[in-house]
Amino acid sequence: MLLVIDRGFDLTDEAMYLYDMEHAGPSSGTHIYLIAGRLGHLFHNNIVVWRVISLCLNMAGSLIFAAGFWRLGTGLGLFGNSRSKSDRTGFFIAILIGSLGYYGVGPPSLSSNSVAAFGLVSGTGLLALAVTAAPGIRRHVLIALSSLAIVLLEAARISAGAGYLLAAPAMLWLASTLLGWQATIRLALVHILFGVLWTIVLATAFDAWQQILPVIQLMLSTGNSEGSSYNYGVLAEQHLVDLFGFAWQSLRYAAAAVGAGLLASLPLGWRAFFTSPSPPVLRQVRASVLFFAALLPLIPLWDYLSLVNIFANWPSGLCADAAMIVCDQPIGMTGRPFMYAVGGQIVVAALFAMLDRLPPKSAPFNETGRWTASAWSILLVLLLILTIVTSLGTNTGLLAHSIFCMGPLMAAGYIALTHAGLRLGRIPGCVAPVSLICFSLLVVVSIAHNRLFFPYRLDGTIFRQTTRLDHPPELKGLKVSASLSSELANIERTLLSAGFDPQRDLVLPIYNMPGLIVGTNTRAFGFAWLDTGPGWDEINCHRIKTDPADLRSIGRLFVLSNSPASPALANCLRERGVDMAAEQRIATIPVEATPPVKVGIVPIP
Repeated sequence: MLLVIDRGFDLTDEAMYLYDMEHAGPSSGTHIYLIAGRLGHLFHNNIVVWRVISLCLNMAGSLIFAAGFWRLGTGLGLFGNSRSKSDRTGFFIAILIGSLGYYGVGPPSLSSNSVAAFGLVSGTGLLALAVTAAPGIRRHVLIALSSLAIVLLEAARISAGAGYLLAAPAMLWLASTLLGWQATIRLALVHILFGVLWTIVLATAFDAWQQILPVIQLMLSTGNSEGSSYNYGVLAEQHLVDLFGFAWQSLRYAAAAVGAGLLASLPLGWRAFFTSPSPPVLRQVRASVLFFAALLPLIPLWDYLSLVNIFANWPSGLCADAAMIVCDQPIGMTGRPFMYAVGGQIVVAALFAMLDRLPPKSAPFNETGRWTASAWSILLVLLLILTIVTSLGTNTGLLAHSIFCMGPLMAAGYIALTHAGLRLGRIPGCVAPVSLICFSLLVVVSIAHNRLFFPYRLDGTIFRQTTRLDHPPELKGLKVSASLSSELANIERTLLSAGFDPQRDLVLPIYNMPGLIVGTNTRAFGFAWLDTGPGWDEINCHRIKTDPADLRSIGRLFVLSNSPASPALANCLRERGVDMAAEQRIATIPVEATPPVKVGIVPIP
């Protein structure tokens, strides 16, 4: 991770994050940049600093979440031994492994994704600490901090609110088992009250009141856009498909573990197992099945490695989109394989939990045992819901996007494997370490693919990023490829030679080139990332129409383009006084592996 802190620049998503922080406004689509941008002015929103901050927030949120849910789980007697350092260490390591999975996809800078993940894990972790704390000032301080984290979650991803509400019943039920319902309801009301107060404080402190409603309007407009990948109906259908796919794949993975475990248990004699499943026999079969369940992460790892030919014949990238400023690299692993592997482990654990209800007469399954099984199940469901909270409303899918917040997922897997059928005796000591090692391998391979060899929308591998930039302030100190450095310098030189005034002039970027806007230290008209594809014309037009710039007083509009403006976009621009037919071409800048960038000026009468 330290190797990529100051290397590589994604010209799409990461550049958009930087632009949103430097020029936060209604077109951002999220409120968090109104806050982050103001704070970032202290260090010129420098990308390297934001990457360090993002990494620190990731680690801090993971540790808070681990501490909170360890206290909650041991307090409820559902998992873990408060006196066992190995149990606690394994639980913390599992959550840290899951959190590091964030860097296996997407850019490493601070973004709405990273803040949403931090807000969720730290907010719920602090809430769990508050539940287990003694009544008094300390509990209220923890609740206040938890509310602040959840407000940041909402500011980063508005749609996450629905997911947080889905998790609320499980959280309330678990809290009530420790505090009672009256105290739990009081705690929830205080949590909500602090949330409202934090919203008022942050909106006032960062002068964001005027931007709150326009950002929400943009999100609603995006959801209502026909054909858009963010359309409400399209997202609902995709999310349902993902949930059914998760259930099916979890059963398949669990069947593989159970089948392998039973085959390995042949010497025990299946007839004895099925006719009289005594605890000693079940204990041995369970040990075998759980061992293979711990190996489940190796299935997607094998699937991934099968795509390559001994480190030589890697899948090719995608340069087919003529309107994209950079080629998409071969896609590595998303959150899907992690979800499937943990889902399989939970199904296996549930199987042994049900077998736990078949003890001998000398050890009846009493009400305490039934309560423990119910609470254990609710806790696992809660952790799975928390894993996908930040994925709600994303067009990449619940399962794929879950890689941005896998701390709760790894916690669920760890709890499932280490507490599957407790009345059948202790879990074999090798199960937890084997599972952690396998998931670590999966995370390491994912990070190596997406950060080193095929970094997300970068020009070449991370080792090709050797040319250090000395400007603009947002990119100062960052190492990029020599070709990208040359392209940025050529575009900047062309603009300046045409009389471009950074304090006055605006640039229209067509299409998908926020990185060129940030890299040349210019300001976009409409938005830095005007996207292509179904539904985007409507969203692009919304941004063009709502841009407050007075183009007539400026008298001209500079244009960077790699493909012609669509008829719909041209009509929207014409309504703002921009006639693309009157564009005067200045220069054509070659770009490696993608269409050249054309620089032009449109006079505004």
